[in-house]
Amino acid sequence: TGAKLESIAITACQISLALGLIKNTFSKNATPELLQEINTLENIQRTISFHTFFQKILESNGVNVSRDCIKPLVFKMLFGNFNQHKLNVFKNGMKEEFQEKGFDVEIIWQTFLEEFKLRFSNVYKCLNHLSKKADMNNTTWAAILQKKESEIMISIKTEAKKQIPGINFFPVFDSIYFPKECYNKMRRVFKKIQNTF
Repeated sequence: TGAKLESIAITACQISLALGLIKNTFSKNATPELLQEINTLENIQRTISFHTFFQKILESNGVNVSRDCIKPLVFKMLFGNFNQHKLNVFKNGMKEEFQEKGFDVEIIWQTFLEEFKLRFSNVYKCLNHLSKKADMNNTTWAAILQKKESEIMISIKTEAKKQIPGINFFPVFDSIYFPKECYNKMRRVFKKIQNTF
């Protein structure tokens, strides 16, 4: 139609969902240390981002790394097999891709993992527990988070149809595209739904 489009994404959706699920799962028995670690990670995500935070930590350890290198390793840590974390096992092509950019994925991975465990040991233990629990239920932690992300998108679409009758929009991954003139209304819808999850 030639209309100008705008989009809004669910910011750092899977990291935020993982932290939310940890809170919900362990809230009754959560130690003050676990709650502090979650709050710290949520604050990092709201301000400088998880990826930038760990890039700076790795660089301060003398590890040559870019922000783009951190992202796939964050997902490997969050959604990969926790039993293989100590191993230098990477998906096809990742090692070569890092090498082409001048980075040593094994050093980056080991340093990232050590730093995460050092700073957020309680969160790491919870992620490990949830990953193993998912495995026992013949699913994966990634699939559980993907299902939650899907529930959020469905809720956003349903609420948008209620709040903005006649709006045309379409989802792309963790974003929704819509007419530019509806931006403020869609922003309110996103905030309302994200606050309920």
